[in-house]
Amino acid sequence: MRVAISKTKVYQIFVECLKPKEPQPEGAARKCLDDLVRHHLIQANGDQIEFRHQLIQEYYAAEYLLKRVEQMSNLMLQQQYLNYLKWTEPLALMLALLKDEGLARRVVMPSTIS
Repeated sequence: MRVAISKTKVYQIFVECLKPKEPQPEGAARKCLDDLVRHHLIQANGDQIEFRHQLIQEYYAAEYLLKRVEQMSNLMLQQQYLNYLKWTEPLALMLALLKDEGLARRVVMPSTIS
């Protein structure tokens, strides 16, 4: 599973996130991106930025799922996430991040909980 995003989009996202915290968000965004590349956490692939390590990508996929799992129906959870090998690690990571035991049980046994 490879996920890439354009360098321009990444830069814009960083600038928006840094605006409330930095007097010069454009420079800070560029420095953050340069640091991430220098420390081998992301890599440039043409005009695209990718995570270098699959575990980092899976962690952010888990964060994505964590924000959305409460709104998913059991059927959607089963059909779009639980039945796909590519979601196994992100789901396992997401379970470790869940604070709601009932929700964790629903993810593990969606067909038995209504």
